[in-house]
Amino acid sequence: MGAAGVPVVERVLWRPRACEVPPDVERLVADGPVVVKPVADGSSVAVHRVDSLSQLAKVTAGARSRDVELLVEPFLPGREFTVGVVGGHVLPVVEIELTTAVFDYTAKYQPGAVGEVCPARVPADFASRLQELSLRAHQALGFGEDAYSRTDFRCDTGGEPMCIEVNALPGLTATSPLPLAATGAGWTYPDLIQRIMDLSTC
Repeated sequence: MGAAGVPVVERVLWRPRACEVPPDVERLVADGPVVVKPVADGSSVAVHRVDSLSQLAKVTAGARSRDVELLVEPFLPGREFTVGVVGGHVLPVVEIELTTAVFDYTAKYQPGAVGEVCPARVPADFASRLQELSLRAHQALGFGEDAYSRTDFRCDTGGEPMCIEVNALPGLTATSPLPLAATGAGWTYPDLIQRIMDLSTC
């Protein structure tokens, strides 16, 4: 995605069971805080903000026993946004208003833990930029007009959005951001599901 012009944060892949804390991870934690998350799990399971090497050891204990690969990246303190793409259609920007440090599993599925605003209350040019970057990320990963995705952004200290994840199979529950974005586009929930089903015929 970086090669396609989508801004991404520095990140280090680490399999705790295979080796001790790599120097690059130690450096990121020292400059911290960082976010530590499994490479392959969904729904933000086991996503943690880490502020020290001692905390890192506690967080990675489970990953070490299960031989899970982790991604470690700088924690971005700014606003969080997400943008869905369905086929060739880019949906309105959703802002995730957090009451927690990160948008983890508990925050996603506990009613009232977060606020989700669509369309996001941002300048039109900023919203357009996020939408363009989301479409670029969607295409950079090989998704075409027969697929759907949702790209997550978090802003750095200067307010610049950085892509932190592309969801290849975004959630479709009543509390998920993609259905909310579809509503912002004037679609009903059945409209969204029908559009996704129609992608298989493209």
